[in-house]
This record gives sequence, structure tokens and C-alpha cells, in this order.
Amino acid sequence: RVVEGSHVDATGGIPMTLEVTERKPRYFGATASMSTLDGAEVHAYWGHRNLFGEGERLRLDGTMSQIGEGSIEDSNFKLGAEFTKPGIFDIDTDLFTEFRIEREQPDAYESRFVKGRVGIMRKFSERLNGSVALEARYEEIDDVYGHSEYFPVALSAEVTYDSRDHKLDPTSGILATTLVKPTVDTMMDTAYVSMTASMATYAALLGNDKMILAGRIFGGLIAGASPADVPASERFYAGGGGSVRGYEYRSLGPRIGDEVAGGLTLVGGSAEARIRITDRFGIVPFIDVAAVSADTSMRFSDGVYVGAGIGLRYYTSLGPLRLDVAIPLSDHPGQSGYGLYLGLGQAF
Repeated sequence: RVVEGSHVDATGGIPMTLEVTERKPRYFGATASMSTLDGAEVHAYWGHRNLFGEGERLRLDGTMSQIGEGSIEDSNFKLGAEFTKPGIFDIDTDLFTEFRIEREQPDAYESRFVKGRVGIMRKFSERLNGSVALEARYEEIDDVYGHSEYFPVALSAEVTYDSRDHKLDPTSGILATTLVKPTVDTMMDTAYVSMTASMATYAALLGNDKMILAGRIFGGLIAGASPADVPASERFYAGGGGSVRGYEYRSLGPRIGDEVAGGLTLVGGSAEARIRITDRFGIVPFIDVAAVSADTSMRFSDGVYVGAGIGLRYYTSLGPLRLDVAIPLSDHPGQSGYGLYLGLGQAF
């Protein structure tokens, strides 16, 4: 807080006082979203910014999703705790630990796991940061291959470049992420490497924020194991609000009989034209496309899935409220005729 003095000093200037107070250490918040295909999702969190007096951060969070898609037993649950110790080696390097318990049950599988992770994160610049982490988890899965137990131990390395001008409603910049994760499963006696990458970019077509063209591409590859040796939660699927809108979450991919088995290769992309009609309202025509293959080489014969639609945006000081209506353009057994998505912030 800058406070002006009440009198001019001897030099003819006005004295200025800068008052600094500590930010409140505790915080909490919640988010919610809804889809007619996947139900509602509620996420809540609580955190402490200065746990032991040296900037340590603790965050507890919980998520419940697929609400309304059946009984309470049919919902997904996620509970987690994260602790970060800043300045472990220097001012730009932090130590973090994470513990999570999750149950996830899309149409393709049901998964229950406990996971622990420890690693370091470094900020190389205002736009570039990276992390290296060692993680282990125990997971039970029921899927098209039957009941399986996994105990994968992985060393992951992730790099993120973020030059966006606004996190919830970017009009320029790039967001790019690359993750490489070599994994050894002590129960299945297998080893494999998974790699994922994504990039989103934004451009103003009229020289202002009245029309923004947004594009995103993403892909993934798992090498060294068969689909049955990889936990279903780590195989690749398509479908859902963060993938191909108009289809249910993780409902698209290679099939065995009538069940989705997931794949080892994924490619996809999205394009949106974000058009502001007024200061408060806008429309967004969009198209999403993705393909998943059961092999490590992409075979588009396994299926290419396309969804398209239009969205309405109501712009607030926090970010745009998003309402998207998507129609599936590819044949898929049991699919709905449309999907409705409601949330805060742009789709990507």
C-alpha cells in the first residue's frame, strides 16, 4: 500500500510511504463444471502458504465427478495432499511431495489406486519451468482384460513453456507441455516408456480481442509393452470436454468386442474462433478431432473421431463463463446425439 505524505518536504516533493503486510496464509476455494454426457464435477481445496514460516506450501484437495450419472457409488472420487518446500537448492528450485487416493470409473474401466510422488521443480525463466519426479503407486483395475493389479514405479520429466497473456482467457501466446515417463511395473514384470506432448496457441485476427483464433494439438505414445501390460488409466482414449466434445469421457478408442480397451498411440487437435459480439457476450464455433491406435504406430483404421459445435461465452472479471453444445460427427455405439458443457474459462 502506497501512502502519500500530508505535507511537501524541503525539496518540494511529497513523501511516499510503502506499507507491506503479510498475505493471509490460509486460503480455500472450489470449482464446478457440468456436462450432459459425463455429469457434474465439484472440486474443493484448502491451502496454507507459510506452514513452517519459510514459505512452505501445503494444499489439500478433493474432487467428485460423474455426479448424477447413477448412484453415489458410480461417482469418481479423488483426494490429495501436496507439500512444497521452496528454495531447496536455490531461489528457483523447489522440492515437492504428493500423495493421492483415487477411484475412477469411466465406461472403459474401473480403477482404484494409491500414489506417492516426490521431486524437484525449477523455474528457468518467467515462461519456462520443468520438473523431475519419482513416483510409485498401487492400482487395481477391472477392464476388458479382467481384474489386474499393478505396481508401477516411474521417473517422470516434464517441461512447460507458457507465454499466454491470460490463463482463463488467452488472446496471445503459447502453452506447450512435454512429459516423458519411463516406468517399471514390479507386479507385471514389464517396462515401458510413455510420452505425451501438447501445444496450444492463440492469435488475434483483427488486431484486437474481438476475434481470437485458438488452436491446439496433442499426442501420446507408449512404447515397450502391450496394452494389457499397461494400466487402463494410463492407456490413451479420446472423448470428453478436454478431448473431443460430443462424446462421453474416455469412451473412444480401440475396442475388444463391445468394450473400449484403450490404445498406445494418440493424436488429436482442436480449433476455435472466439468471437466477441459485445463486451459481455461472445460465440465460439469449434471442431475437435482425435484418433487412437492399439499399436505404437498410428493406424487411423482404428477410428478417427470428430466433434463440432458452437459455444456461448459470458465474460466476467475472472474469466469467461462457458456453455458449449457439441455434436458427434463420427459413428460410435451408444453415443448421445449431442453434449452440453458448462464451466469457467475457455476450453483450452
